Amino acid sequence: MLERSAKTSLASRLRRTEEKLRRIQASRSWRWTSLLRRLWPSFRPAEPAPEPETVPPTVLADTCSQHGEATVLFTLLPENAPHILVDVGAHDGNYLSNSLPFIRSGWQALLIEPNPEQFPKLAELHSGNPRAKCLQMACAEKPGQYRFFHSDDKFQSMSTLSRELAAGLNIDVSRSIMVKADTLTNLLRQNGLPRDFSLLLIDTESYDLEVLRGLDFDQFQPRLILTEDIDNYDLPKNQAKYRLLESKGYILEMKIKENSIWRRGAAD
Repeated sequence: MLERSAKTSLASRLRRTEEKLRRIQASRSWRWTSLLRRLWPSFRPAEPAPEPETVPPTVLADTCSQHGEATVLFTLLPENAPHILVDVGAHDGNYLSNSLPFIRSGWQALLIEPNPEQFPKLAELHSGNPRAKCLQMACAEKPGQYRFFHSDDKFQSMSTLSRELAAGLNIDVSRSIMVKADTLTNLLRQNGLPRDFSLLLIDTESYDLEVLRGLDFDQFQPRLILTEDIDNYDLPKNQAKYRLLESKGYILEMKIKENSIWRRGAAD
C-alpha cells in the first residue's frame, strides 16, 4: 500500500513538474527551456494555442441612422462586397449618421463635410482611426468656391450649397460663408478609391443632383447609392436626379422615408 502511494505521489509530482516546464517554454524562456530539456528528457513543448478565427460581422450595430438605413444597406450587400464607403455631407459623423455603423465595424471610409463648425467634430470622432479619412470640402458639379448656407438649430441639420433651398427654409442667407468644393470624381481619384466600392452616401440637402453630376460613372461605380429625395422642395430637380441615375445603369431598389437606395445594374 505504501509503495503504491509513493508511486502515485511521484507520478503527481512528475505531472506538476512537466506542467511547470511547459509554462516556462510558453513564456519563451528559451535558455532555461533548453537546459531543462537536457535534464528532463520526457519534457515535450506545449502546443501553442490556436489563433481565434476572424469572422465578418453578420449584424450591423445601427444605433444612429435616422430610419435604419444603415441596416437596410448592410442587408442588401453581398458578403464579399468591398468594405469601403464614401459619405458626402457627413456632418459631425454621429448625428443621424448612415456611415458610422459601418466605420465601427471596421470599414474604410472617405468622409466629406464642408461645414467649419461641424467638421472638427467629425475629425475628432475619427482621429484614432487610420481607415477613416475626413476632408473639409464640398462636392459640386465643378471645382470652385461656393456659398454655403446652414440653419441655426442646435445641430445645424439643414446645410446646403443650394440658395433656393436656403431661401425656401427661411435660412438667413446673410450668414452664409464661402467654402471650397471639388467634383466627387477628383476627390475619389486623389484619395485612391477603387472603381468598385460598396457605398456612396449623399446627404447635401437639395444638392445631391450636382454631386452626382460631378461623378464620372465610367471611372467609379459604387454598388449602392443612398441619396436624399427632395420631392417637397423641388420635384423637377428630384426627377432629374432619378433620370441621371437610371441613365448610368442604376435601379431604384427602395425608398425609406425621404431617402432612396439605388443598386448598380447587373450589366455593370
